[in-house]
Parts: sequence; C-alpha cells; structure tokens
Amino acid sequence: MDIRGGWSCSELYVKPGVQFPGRCVRSQSFFHSRVPTACKKFQSLNPAAGSQEDRPRSTSVKGRSIRRESAETTPGNGTLVGAIALITGTSIGAGILAVPAKTIAAGFIPSASIMTGSWIFLVLEAFLLVEVNLALMSSKKANHSLSKVISLQTMAETTLGSRGGILVGAVYVLLTYALIVAYISKSGEVLSLLFHVPRQIAEVLFVGVFGYLLLSGGTKLADRANQFMTAGLIGLFLLLVIGGSKYGDWTALLHQNWKMAPEAIPVIFLALVYHDLIPVICTYLDGDVRRIQTSVIVGSAIPLAMLLCWNAVALSLASTSGNADPLSLAIQTSFAVQLFSLLAVLTSIIGSVLGMSEFFIERLGKSIAILLPGETFFDDATSPRPAHIKLVSVALVLVPPLLLSLSISDAFFTAADLAGGYGMTTLYGVLPPVMAWGLAKESGNSHYPGGRNWITKRGTLAVTGVCACGIIAGQLILDLS
Repeated sequence: MDIRGGWSCSELYVKPGVQFPGRCVRSQSFFHSRVPTACKKFQSLNPAAGSQEDRPRSTSVKGRSIRRESAETTPGNGTLVGAIALITGTSIGAGILAVPAKTIAAGFIPSASIMTGSWIFLVLEAFLLVEVNLALMSSKKANHSLSKVISLQTMAETTLGSRGGILVGAVYVLLTYALIVAYISKSGEVLSLLFHVPRQIAEVLFVGVFGYLLLSGGTKLADRANQFMTAGLIGLFLLLVIGGSKYGDWTALLHQNWKMAPEAIPVIFLALVYHDLIPVICTYLDGDVRRIQTSVIVGSAIPLAMLLCWNAVALSLASTSGNADPLSLAIQTSFAVQLFSLLAVLTSIIGSVLGMSEFFIERLGKSIAILLPGETFFDDATSPRPAHIKLVSVALVLVPPLLLSLSISDAFFTAADLAGGYGMTTLYGVLPPVMAWGLAKESGNSHYPGGRNWITKRGTLAVTGVCACGIIAGQLILDLS
C-alpha cells in the first residue's frame, strides 16, 4: 500500500529504483524518470526498451557530471491494463493505516464523501498533469521526444522557470522526509509489540537493519523482497476486511459529524495520491490521451473502492471498541494486524528511501565534480556507486528522520498530516494548475498549446488551484488551533 495486477516489474526509471508487481516506487518519478522500460510485459512488446544502447550515458562538461539520453530510445508501447495496474499498485501503501483514526470522529458517510470528493479532485489534477506533460511532449521547447519521460521537475522548470524546479526539489525533500519519519515511527511501534522492546530501540534497530540490507543487497534484493511482501499485503488486506466485516456493527456507519470531516483530508490524500507516476504513464501509453485518462480513472477508482471498504469495516468495529480506533486496538494483540501494518510500512519505505538516496547521490556527485574538476562520478546509470557515497546518501536519508521520530511521541500521525496536508497538496494540488496556467499565459490562449479537454480552460485551473490552496490553508488553521 504506499499505499503507493500481478506484474513482475523491472526499472521503470533509469535511475536505480525498482518497480514491483502492481506497485511502482512513488518517490522517484519526478526526479529520476528518464526512459520507461515499465515492466517485463512492456519490454516484450518493445525489445529495444531498457537495452544497453538506450541507457543514458554520463559525460563531463566543465567538470560537472551530467547525463545524456540516447537518441535511439524507442517510445513506450504499453497496454491500458498495464497502466491501470501501475496506478492501482502505486496507491496501495502505509497511508491506509492512518485513515480509521482520522475518520472515526466524522463517521462513515462524511468521510466517504470526503474520499469521493478528494478522488474527483485528484483525478482532475491528474488530468492537468497529463495535459501539461503531453503539451511539452509535443513542444520543441522541452527538448524531449515521446520516447523519454518528462519528469515533474522538468515540467516545472519548463513552465515556471528554474525557480519552479527549485521549488519542486525543496518540496520533494521535505515531503519524502515526512513520509520516512511516519514509516519509521509506525515500524517502531509494530516491532516493539512483536519483540517486546521499547519503541525507541525498535526504531533504531529497524533503521540499522534496513539500511544495512539496502546497502548490501541493493535494488535487486529490494525487488525480490517487495514482490513477496506486496503479495502478502494484499492477502492480509482481504483477510482483515472479510474477517472484520463479520463482527462489525453496521448501524454505527449512520453516525455523522461533518465538522470533523476536514481533519481526514491529509491522510486521505496520502492514501490516494499516485500523481508522481503520471509522467511515466504518458510515455508508457505513447501519449494517447484517451487511454491515459481511462487508466487514471479506472486505476485510481480501484484504490478508492478498497479504501471505502477498509474504512467501512474499521468504523463498524469502532462501536464495539468504545469508539476508539479499532486498528490501534487490534495492533496491540492481533499478529495479523501487526504483520499487515509492518508490510504496509516496508512496501512504502523502500521506494521513498531508494528515490531519496539517488537524489542525494546525484547531488553528491555534482559536488565532487565541482571540487575535483575533470573527475567523473560514474560513467553511466548502471555503473556501481562508490560504497562510501552510497553509505553517506543512505545515512542522509535515514538518520534525520530517525532522530525526528525518536523526539516526537506521535510521529506517525504528525508526519502523515504534514505529508498529506502540505507536501502532496503542494506538489499535486497547487503545482499542476499553476504549470497549466503558465503555459496558457505564454500562449495567449484560453488553454495551453496541446490542450485537449475542457480541463485546460483557465476557469478550471483557477478553481482547482483555489481548492488546493484552501486545503493547505484549512490544514494550517487546524494545526494552529
């Protein structure tokens, strides 16, 4: 779930990262998306994709290590079913663990309404990202072809200038740190129950073991482990939902408190966002706007249905547990719930840590190139990174969140609120209409070049942008009150 069907995926992004069955690492796409090799099924349809000749090479320009793409890269030739599976898998992760605690006060009907409304809003935002991405695909300005993924950072730099790219980078770092803090906190809680040790010790042990395995096993080990964990996660989800439905008090779903509903928006966003995958889907489906939009609607509707079922069962059980969060109570005694929670965290944190570590590796490489002119950090995207650089990058990713998690008593929900209420809302709520508006303003038309739908009209851009800013403002008021 991370939260983000049974496909065996390889690297969807050229930067080292892994794509798992029905689950794509969410944290990499807007920084490290380059050439989509999607998955084995895609590779069989497009043998050239992912070949050695198509991988980006590194060259040195004025002492800086940069990458260039092969001009021979073949465009994506993906299937609609494949795109739907990628989006669905990306939306399944640890965010679902925070949902019952945030929706119990509002009740099922208000929270279900918020979920549905958020889903519609996020679909509109996804359509905006699709339209901007396709417009840049067809524009010489972006200096890309349909064979290459235009990342979110590139989209921001092209439409908003270098400052836009810097803003995206800053929000990305803060968002990813918040997510990792939440994952470490929840893993510490679960492991402390499983092994009867203090939470702080469990968190330190988790980070130490996870970091060691990541450094020693790399993405290959992460890929194999995540395939197994994802399958177990889905199986346990079905088991808990079906089993829990037998004991719930379904009349409890009639409880309504609409004033409390807005408090659930951040974690609902966290559980439903998939927008970092949009640039990849655009290339994977060859820029076919109808298929892309269909994949967005269907691929995101499946996680919505899962979330609604999960929330309904959890809230039906709440009345039997004194209106307390049933997941928080069950995790104290149920091994199945403990295992489910741990798998949800593990399948989520892998992508965040891999993506962030590659982000730091790239910047460390550029720093070395500046300090030591003429030195190349690595020759191509598949070259092994120096061990000490990998160690430093992983430490930069894991140590600061660990320290924050150790110092905050309720780090999981606090970090989840920050990530959903500010980070994801900024990146996937405010940014898409602003980018679309920038293109529309530059073209002098009511919609930007390449726009294909009513969604590109400036009135729609204004409404979506205002809604996103309203969500951020509402979360800020809640935090300050």
